[in-house]
Amino acid sequence: MRRLVSLSAVLVLAGTLTACGSSSSSKSGGAPTSSAPAAAAGPVTQLGVHDFAFDPAAMDLKAGAATITITNSGSAEHNLTIEGLKVNKDIKPGTTVSVNLTAKSGTYKFHCEYHPTQMKGTVTVG
Repeated sequence: MRRLVSLSAVLVLAGTLTACGSSSSSKSGGAPTSSAPAAAAGPVTQLGVHDFAFDPAAMDLKAGAATITITNSGSAEHNLTIEGLKVNKDIKPGTTVSVNLTAKSGTYKFHCEYHPTQMKGTVTVG
């Protein structure tokens, strides 16, 4: 009788843990998921993140409103911080996020807050 109670408790616990699992993965075989991006503000520039590199490492934007859409196809969480443009956005693995910004002409440095020596680049606004 004691074994039957123990086995029943294990099965109930396993069922409960399965039901509490994360539902963030896509049903299409692990394709990247997206956060609800804000409405685009100006032209959209694509920025890729994979492993420990930005692609491209240099971006050109027009002065004024702009949107950067970042896709993290790697397995680590990264961040986009653009010094002087008030951008600081985390990007979880397998997700795409958008950042709206307003930029004045100039050159700005960007980096990953978590990997600043490996992941860096420049934004030129003209």
